Amino acid sequence: RLKELEQVAANAAANEAAGEAAAKTKPEVPPLELNVDAVAGARSPDAACWKLAGTEAEIAADRKAVEEVAEFLTSRVIPSVVQRCRDMELLPMDGAHLVELLHQEGINVRYLGRVIEAAEVAPAPYLKQLARREVLARAAKHVFRAALRRTGP
Repeated sequence: RLKELEQVAANAAANEAAGEAAAKTKPEVPPLELNVDAVAGARSPDAACWKLAGTEAEIAADRKAVEEVAEFLTSRVIPSVVQRCRDMELLPMDGAHLVELLHQEGINVRYLGRVIEAAEVAPAPYLKQLARREVLARAAKHVFRAALRRTGP
């Protein structure tokens, strides 16, 4: 059991070091723009109308928390996952497996663009190509669904 704990601690230290190394070589990226209200309040992106609950101070605190989580994901978690893919600790084989892997690591699919950027910094060409294909497939899905809605039954 002690060896397992030592291994977990060593893996955590390695992941932290990989995240710091990737953060140091990170190119200038435009600031993260999130629809914080959608992340903090809406359960569904298709929600027609909703309001954030709570006082103004609670709403402001929720928005700040969401921004901090987003910053942590983009500066620490995503570079660490990309580095682990580059080191072949994680090997997504297709888009579905990539999405599953991201979710297991606590990364929402909305961050696929950031995954692509991180894969350019710590060169992981197969991951970059796989993430780009997933972005393209998701975009095409939305276009096709919109076209089908316009055509009617």
